[in-house]
Amino acid sequence: MNLQDLLLGKRAAVADRWLQLTLATYSPDTAAFLGNEKDEFANPVGQRLREGIPVIIAALLEGNSDEAYLAQLGEIIQVQSVQNFPPSRALAFIFLLKEAILQELDKELREARILAEWTRFAGRIDQLALRSMDLYSQFREKVYEIRVNDVKRRVSGLQRRLNWVGDDRELESDCLSDNIQSK
Repeated sequence: MNLQDLLLGKRAAVADRWLQLTLATYSPDTAAFLGNEKDEFANPVGQRLREGIPVIIAALLEGNSDEAYLAQLGEIIQVQSVQNFPPSRALAFIFLLKEAILQELDKELREARILAEWTRFAGRIDQLALRSMDLYSQFREKVYEIRVNDVKRRVSGLQRRLNWVGDDRELESDCLSDNIQSK
């Protein structure tokens, strides 16, 4: 039996293990919430992880093109990018896939032939991590762009209000001058 067959047979167990390892990176209360809350609006992080992890594993196992998993990966990373985590924490879940596989296939990976296959497969996970860094950077740039645009909008509104107040003061000053001159 080769690594591909072993992983296909334990796909669900690896996905579950990967999810549990990922949730364990959060505080115990947060991990419990993320793992148990099924409402996608109340728990977008947990929902994205539950939906995305099996798709990412399937794409890696089946050797599908990037499009097969990039959408799901993007969903997970997008949610991670708005949580103000540093990139190392936001993307650590990718490397936990290796740990999940090692835990599920500990005995099988000790065979020399399987170990060589594992090395190649681990390289694919590393490529996934590198791709994740690109996605994370793109999403963080969008978050910062939104924040800058919000500040610009607020400053612009403040300037309009100050100009309006300034116009009123000029009007009051003009009226006062007219009253003084007419007396």
